[in-house]
Amino acid sequence: MHKVFEGMLSEYLRVRAWLRGWLEDARGLQTLEWVALAIVILAFLGAIAAFLGNQGENTVGRAVVGAIQHFFQSLTQQR
Repeated sequence: MHKVFEGMLSEYLRVRAWLRGWLEDARGLQTLEWVALAIVILAFLGAIAAFLGNQGENTVGRAVVGAIQHFFQSLTQQR
């Protein structure tokens, strides 16, 4: 059992060192930013899909659509 934990620890340290080197590189940070942006877009699309699939009053999709409508209404209002 001790050898299993040693193997897991050495793998963890190897992956951690690889990730640290990857994140310190500028290309790694840029990739991470793009991945985060993709996750946000997927969550947004998922909320809209939930709205289209479920027309209930208390859905996340309705909240997202309401926020988008409010945003565009505030842009078109003259001050």
